[in-house]
Amino acid sequence: MPYSSNRADTRWVLAVPVGTHPASTSLVELRDAITAAPLRFRLELVSVTDPPVPAGQVTLTQVQDLPDNEQPTFDPIRNRPPRLTLRPRWLAGVRIGAYR
Repeated sequence: MPYSSNRADTRWVLAVPVGTHPASTSLVELRDAITAAPLRFRLELVSVTDPPVPAGQVTLTQVQDLPDNEQPTFDPIRNRPPRLTLRPRWLAGVRIGAYR
């Protein structure tokens, strides 16, 4: 997702896999991989002109078997960092329906 704190500085938040990951994103392969070892991701802020900036990490350690209507969801349009806007703004308007 591209974010900006001003109109000139747009950055993307990327999750970069660290270590061994399954070849696909199938739930069966992800479950098998997490059972063997946690899946780790490095978070980076990336711009068109600057090198990536480390921003954090995410580690997945378990799979929750829940019905579809109880699965956790994340809406990056509504839950964005304070003082940041999505860029381009028109795309945020189009994407908002995808997270409902």
